[in-house]
Amino acid sequence: MGWIVRFIAGKPRAIIFVSAISMAVVAVAAAYVWREIKEGDRHSLLQSEAHRHGIGIMSQTLNGNLMGSVAVTGLLDEEVKQEALGRGTPNGPRLQGMLEGIAKAYDAHGAFVVGRDGVVRSSWDSSGKPSTGLDVTFRPYYRMAMQRKENVYAAVSLARGDRSLYFTAPILSDKTRGGTAIGGVVARTDLSKIDALLRDKSDISLLLSPQGVVFAASRSDWIGYLSETPSPQQLASIRELKQFGNMFENKEPSVLPFSVREDRVLQDGWRYAVASAQVQWNDPFGDWTLVLMEDLSRTVPRGDIAARGGAAGLIVGVLILALLNMLRSRHEQEISARQVAAFAAAQQVTAERKAQLAATALRFQQAKTVSELADAFLREAHRLIGVLQGVVYIKADGGEEIFRLVARYAASDAVRSEIALGEGLLGQCAEERRTRLISTPSDGIWSIESGLGNAHPSAVVMVPAMLNDVLHGVVEVALLHHPDEATIRQLEEMVNILALNLELVRRHESTEAQLEAASLAERVKDEQLAFQQVLVDAIPYPVFYLDAETRFLGANRAYEEAFGVRKPQLIGHRMIELDIWPEADRAAFQSENEAVIAAMGRSQREVRIPHSDGTTRDALYFLSGFCDAGEAPGGLVGAFIDISAMKNAERELARLADADRFAHLARGRENRILELKREVNALAKDAGRPEPYGTEMVEPVGDHEWAPHPDYEGGNGAAARPLKLDEMIDLGEFQSLFSSFCEVAGVPAAIIDLQGNVLSASRWQPACTDFHRVNSDSCARCIESDTELALKLQDGEDFTMYRCKNGMTDCASPIIVEGRHLANVFIGQFHVGAPDQAFFRNQARQFGYDEAEYMKAVLSAPVMDEARLPVILGFLSGFARMISTMSLARLRADAAQEAVSRQAALLRQERLAAMSLAEDAARRQGGDGDSSGEAPR
Repeated sequence: MGWIVRFIAGKPRAIIFVSAISMAVVAVAAAYVWREIKEGDRHSLLQSEAHRHGIGIMSQTLNGNLMGSVAVTGLLDEEVKQEALGRGTPNGPRLQGMLEGIAKAYDAHGAFVVGRDGVVRSSWDSSGKPSTGLDVTFRPYYRMAMQRKENVYAAVSLARGDRSLYFTAPILSDKTRGGTAIGGVVARTDLSKIDALLRDKSDISLLLSPQGVVFAASRSDWIGYLSETPSPQQLASIRELKQFGNMFENKEPSVLPFSVREDRVLQDGWRYAVASAQVQWNDPFGDWTLVLMEDLSRTVPRGDIAARGGAAGLIVGVLILALLNMLRSRHEQEISARQVAAFAAAQQVTAERKAQLAATALRFQQAKTVSELADAFLREAHRLIGVLQGVVYIKADGGEEIFRLVARYAASDAVRSEIALGEGLLGQCAEERRTRLISTPSDGIWSIESGLGNAHPSAVVMVPAMLNDVLHGVVEVALLHHPDEATIRQLEEMVNILALNLELVRRHESTEAQLEAASLAERVKDEQLAFQQVLVDAIPYPVFYLDAETRFLGANRAYEEAFGVRKPQLIGHRMIELDIWPEADRAAFQSENEAVIAAMGRSQREVRIPHSDGTTRDALYFLSGFCDAGEAPGGLVGAFIDISAMKNAERELARLADADRFAHLARGRENRILELKREVNALAKDAGRPEPYGTEMVEPVGDHEWAPHPDYEGGNGAAARPLKLDEMIDLGEFQSLFSSFCEVAGVPAAIIDLQGNVLSASRWQPACTDFHRVNSDSCARCIESDTELALKLQDGEDFTMYRCKNGMTDCASPIIVEGRHLANVFIGQFHVGAPDQAFFRNQARQFGYDEAEYMKAVLSAPVMDEARLPVILGFLSGFARMISTMSLARLRADAAQEAVSRQAALLRQERLAAMSLAEDAARRQGGDGDSSGEAPR
């Protein structure tokens, strides 16, 4: 730097000359730089304005009310759908009135319905000349409608030559967005609103088609110009398109005198700033372009440029001469200080942000549920970033591409409860998995409300919640200020923490649910075991049950009392290890148990078994094997039914058979004696003497033939008269036990005989009793399903499950006693998984049910583990079979006892008859002796 100081001191004139030249150069440079800065600022503002106006045009066209009206019409109106399919009456009064109403409501000049074949089916036009029958297949708006896309199509009418906008929405085959396009609903307006918008927004405004044609402009003489010189192929394509009427048919197109691609251009000797923005109308040829031009001579005056340049040159010249070294030194110092300050500020901001994020993460960790976590996120976003409105959507479980609303902040009830991936801007943000920042116009659709009023946000930010490239949800917030990069980055970091804690909360909820389910299952199991024990204890006959290793799992109270043993002495032991029976009986029982368990079959035989009171009693010994959830042998249930009374009756009847034969012989002898007496009496009468003998018995004896009980001897009665389950059991007591078991097990069940009579039922579901069985059409489905289920049981299946036509599931098992199918055990109705709510809602609409009440009834039906069903059915059918067999044995024993009593009464009569005969014979012998003594005299 020393040589500069020496040069200035030694050559002052040169310094003055250099200073003057420097001042001039600096003045020119300063003027140029200032102009560039100001023009750059104006261009940036103009570019922002172009984007806002582009969004404004979108809000008035593709996102406007008119487009919404035609879209809803094409989606929901059935008459429009029929018209599009060619099934309606063209220009029907209702349809034409609806089209007229849509057009007049939104200042449209015409509205019409285009059929699937591209022909206008019905129309209304303000000119009174409807376009019904016109073929519009060549129009791009028809092709876009058939692709299920809404679009705004700008064109010049071939007939009228006026410029029009065609708002087109597809007509879908059903009332969902996924339906097939079968036509389109079109509304036509003029460009008056677009022209007014272009006139009011800038010095020069242009609206360019995707082909570069000026379709609307604040300078009407430029309409029909091209933005650049077209090639012959491009010009031919434009003419062939017919979109612009006859603009290019008979003349070569004019070209704009400037390029819209430049930031600044010269027009008529004046400088203009040029900005552009895209207008997305779903035109098949691309986006339209809004071009705004600002006269820079108005916003950046030349005199102001010159004055500022001169002042800058003067100041710079003086400073160059007097303060060059000082300014340079200070400048370097200031640069160093700014760098240090900026670094320190950045470090402080970073530290504060990290501390805030750490505190936020701590608050997030305190949330116990997904809803609490989302609420905490929105509160923290409001506190740290200034969010005044926001929503949080979380991806639904089960792999569905659906996001459900879990929290909102200062948002109205109109916020959608769920969105699909790719649906709307928020769904698109989730699908693209990147942050979206939207600068909202002051008259946009977003609004933040409070008790004092409302305001429009400056920006809306949408951020996907990602963790390890897995999408968990999406967040949308509104801000009154436009966020900078640091704010956006802080919001993204908060969303990342939200995603991390969301995964942790879901894992915690899953763990809690699993623990709760395990605890509930354990409680249910304990309750079932306790109930089963009470149920078994209520059976008056000895009952026991073994595991797959033939070890005792338990026994009832009757078993303990009969054999003088307690449950702790039984549980865990096998029969062969017990000393309550002789060794031979134990070995036979053990072998039979192993065979029944291995075959999962049944066994029944008569045994004589010693009891704890020292008696040996006759019994029916029943065994029934069962399987576990994996279809493997699980154990068996056994019972001893005391039939001593029946066996004693059989032995008594055998003993009385000989007495009966003797009675017949005695009765024959007595009759012969009576005949002889009558003959002697007759001879005495003929001889004129009194009758010596009496011929009447002391007690008359009738027919003593004995007929065995129909249910007892030889099984003849059983073959002659069919068994009925309701005659064999006490239905009242059985219903009480049956209902208690169904309540504990949580299952709906019923026992129905083969004639369709309900013998016992519990917990039948209102979905069937109040809906399916009430409606004749759905009831027909029930009957068809019952028939299918019964046919499977008649085919000999031990267990069958069937999903009925109405969406519920039933299963059944037969009750077989002594080889005879007496009834069926039904479990149902229930679900074997989460119910298909869409199916049942559709069914409610199909049969005219009250949808809310019907869905409540459907969801109240239990969800059963399919693996439990065979065990439950096996218990119910086995329990009914065991009770029935016991009751049958008791009935037969009672019948045998009654037969014995009748036979005993007959024998008493026979004995009285014999005694009468003997007494009469003795009396007559005494009389005969007296007569013989008188004869000699």
